Amino acid sequence: MKGMNRPASAFQLVIVVKFVVIVALLLASYLAAQILTPTKKVTPLDFDVKQQLPARFSAWQQVDSPFMQVSVATENQPYDLVEMVNYQHQQGHIIMLALAWGQQQTQELKIHQPPLCYKAQGYKVETLTPQKFNLGNNSPVQLVAGVTMTTRNGYGIEVVNYWMRIGDFFSTSGQQTRQHIFQQGLTGHIPDGILVRASTRAGANLSEDEAATLLAHFLKDFVSASSEPLQQLMLQSGEPNLPQIAQNRLSERNAGHEY
Repeated sequence: MKGMNRPASAFQLVIVVKFVVIVALLLASYLAAQILTPTKKVTPLDFDVKQQLPARFSAWQQVDSPFMQVSVATENQPYDLVEMVNYQHQQGHIIMLALAWGQQQTQELKIHQPPLCYKAQGYKVETLTPQKFNLGNNSPVQLVAGVTMTTRNGYGIEVVNYWMRIGDFFSTSGQQTRQHIFQQGLTGHIPDGILVRASTRAGANLSEDEAATLLAHFLKDFVSASSEPLQQLMLQSGEPNLPQIAQNRLSERNAGHEY
């Protein structure tokens, strides 16, 4: 009888050990998930962006426009704030400006790439060219990585200059955006993000290259004329415990022209 109890006791010990190991693994997984779950996020905006938009600056002034701007969202709405305004140059050219900000950028819900929005609304995207926009000495960030995009629909050609700030990083592709969000998540941060997009129609009086240059000059003038809070929103990270001056990490890696 004593010999029969030994195998049973050994079997019970194996069961107990397996149970303890499983519980330990589950606990470790739970703790790891808690540790790796981002919790640090930026605070909501404490100023009225619409009121901060300059009405008149340099050769530009706000106007009503006969053109309808392309929406910044598709099916999902990742933005906490969207402002769309139009500015007219003293020579008559009209620029359509869109600012779209989201407090939390996650893998599931993040700023939409403009090519996706344009394609979803019937445009054909013809060219995408990485750029380095020179915003001048009056900007907290002088060089910003962005994109010049040429699109076409039944009404003609629309040229678009844009940049996307994700936390302290300027992204020019969806892959870069996802990678930066992942990296920030490992440090416990949930970055904010903003799309700054300016567009205009090209045609007989304005070639595509001239349109891109005009847009670049407009963005430089607009940033220079903007208030400090608006400049920070467009160009600086609002994340806690991160550098306040955004670093253009793509400036050395991106090919393209400098405007």
